Amino acid sequence: MILRFLGLLFQKVFGGLFGRRTSDDSSLRGAAASALVDMEDGMRAQAAAVHHDLVRMRRTLPPLALVRVPATDVAWLQEPEATRRLNALREAGFAEGEACQYQGLPKVAGFDLLDPTHTLRATLAKSGPKLVLELDAHLEDGSVVAGCDAEMPRGITAPPWIRRDHRPGIEPADLIRTFTETIRGLPVRQGDLALFRALSAESFHRLQEWRAERGGWTMDEVRAQKGVAADAPVTDELETAYQQNVERWITCWLRLQPQLPFDLDARLESLLYVHDAMDRAALQLQWVVLTEDTGVRGTEFGEGSPREALARVNESRGCPLALAFQKTTEPRVDFYLPQVHPRIIALQGPLGDALEKGLRRNDLRKSLFALGKYRISTREEAEALGAAVAYLESSTRPVSQGDLKALVRIVTQVQEGSGAVEPLREQVLDPLERLVRRVTGASGAREES
Repeated sequence: MILRFLGLLFQKVFGGLFGRRTSDDSSLRGAAASALVDMEDGMRAQAAAVHHDLVRMRRTLPPLALVRVPATDVAWLQEPEATRRLNALREAGFAEGEACQYQGLPKVAGFDLLDPTHTLRATLAKSGPKLVLELDAHLEDGSVVAGCDAEMPRGITAPPWIRRDHRPGIEPADLIRTFTETIRGLPVRQGDLALFRALSAESFHRLQEWRAERGGWTMDEVRAQKGVAADAPVTDELETAYQQNVERWITCWLRLQPQLPFDLDARLESLLYVHDAMDRAALQLQWVVLTEDTGVRGTEFGEGSPREALARVNESRGCPLALAFQKTTEPRVDFYLPQVHPRIIALQGPLGDALEKGLRRNDLRKSLFALGKYRISTREEAEALGAAVAYLESSTRPVSQGDLKALVRIVTQVQEGSGAVEPLREQVLDPLERLVRRVTGASGAREES
């Protein structure tokens, strides 16, 4: 009688939407459900790979502090190019300091010297196979003037308080002479080598803060670093390099914040960074990872800025993510974390989980479709359907006809004579009929079955 009533009711209310069933309907639905699962598994795998790469960027950060440690290897100071520079410095009256290495920069070593006036520091630095001589002076206003015998690195923009003159190939004596002339008359600071090392460490930290604040490198800077022309199109390789750069430097920015409302190390893998230069396909894939919601379409992230799109999608899908923190200066970034909601449907298992997922994401059609040939047979399952219908009746969000059709279809798959029949009759039919009539605008009461 339940099946007869439902068939008559929904034939009248929905007209031909359900259509005439053939003997192959159930097998076709089963095959389609299986294909849907395969497609979702593929999307999850792709999303997990993208998110894994981004999280790896978050864990491989540049150092934010310049920490010197005693050098364990000073043999490089005997190399001809090092000796040539050191001899020129000694002839100009520079006194030797100590060789050092730097925490977080295992391939970099340095050797500092101070000029006779105690205003100019020289650093002979080795980075991999390269040797560079750099001279620097710190001014009273906090700015830094520097000169070196290396080429200007491509795509590495200096902050406004650092002025560095790059003269590749210049002789060490000429570099010392020209730089001394450059700073003559400037309000330079005086001190011992310990002071200049402290000032250098302070300047380095300030530089890294500046880079983190601006979100690392711009796309034009990434182009330059990769040796790509400024007007070249953005390839997948460039886009990936840019997005990974943002992940690293925005993570640096987070580490510099004194009062984060969450433990960054504990939540690093579950954080979603959303900024307005974000790749929308990557945004969708990260959504899939953090919410396990494979039903959202890429077009849903297409309207407005990425930050606006994420906020809108999150709201429409039942807010599985919570806005945990924001960077309110450019580039603006919203940080989201998954949040745990109390379950709407208490029943655990295939039907209960499908109803829970569908109600949370406002997409019952897809979640119930994935059940395929599932047949309701227990009182607990019937009560779960009753809870779902009651939730939809009380919700202020619109219920789509697709969702309602899916709910009706699962109700009609009750196993006759099972323990689900009576609770369906008592708890589901009347509220389900009301919901159908509300959604379709139909009127009238059902006949007694």
